[in-house]
Amino acid sequence: ILLLNIIRIDAFSVDEENIKIKASTDAGFLESLKKVQSTYSFYFNVFIGVCIFLSLAILLIHLIKLGMVGGNPQERKIVLSNMFISLICFSMISGGAVIYYLLFFLF
Repeated sequence: ILLLNIIRIDAFSVDEENIKIKASTDAGFLESLKKVQSTYSFYFNVFIGVCIFLSLAILLIHLIKLGMVGGNPQERKIVLSNMFISLICFSMISGGAVIYYLLFFLF
């Protein structure tokens, strides 16, 4: 939000005419979902990009720590568990992004 305020983009401006949801049929729901996506696609893409970048940075930090504590089995176990957690987070974020892009850009 701070970055968006620096570059003078109002993150909380809502165009209510584009976001009226008509969920009576599947076609109406997908139509309104595409309107929401077209309105907020930039913000979502920035959010996904930042999350993926941070996940990779944290994974690299854990890899560096693994090289530093390779001789100590207790520290190595802690670093490996933290590495697995960061890999799980990265895969969940990436999987959500793939589902998002398939949903909106394939159909």
